[in-house]
Amino acid sequence: MLYGTLVATHITGALGALITGFLAITLQANTPTHRIVGKWYLAMWMLLFVGGLGIAIHARQFSAFQVLNWLGLGFALRAYYIVLRRKSIGRQWLRKHYVNMLTSLAFVCIASIYFVIRRTMPELWWTIIPLSIAPQFIIPVYVRKLDQRYGFGKTQPAAAEVASAA
Repeated sequence: MLYGTLVATHITGALGALITGFLAITLQANTPTHRIVGKWYLAMWMLLFVGGLGIAIHARQFSAFQVLNWLGLGFALRAYYIVLRRKSIGRQWLRKHYVNMLTSLAFVCIASIYFVIRRTMPELWWTIIPLSIAPQFIIPVYVRKLDQRYGFGKTQPAAAEVASAA
């Protein structure tokens, strides 16, 4: 009974994080809707984490998915912390925020896709390797799009960029 509840909590959190994460990407930042969806994303990560941790404790085993669970929650919490500290961080808070959110979303995507593949096509278990590497190529694409959207693109000359960093 407890194990089934933990699995249901974990799956609900994963589905909720996927839905709210991709929804947050499509919304304009700093709007009430984006903030609400972001808080729901964080809540879904908490459900996902608690369920995953409970499953690991119940099964008395540690797996690579526990690492994804810890890292994903860590990046989501860091992104929220950056929002709370945005005034002291300056303009770069926005970029740091969405890079951390995209990274946490990548972790839930990797685990979810692998889970579906493992359950539906067990002979493709080896796909965890390319799935683990894929975010290294996919996240920069989203970061570039968001950089362009929010004005962090490489439009400044290199000298001006160095001067502004100093």
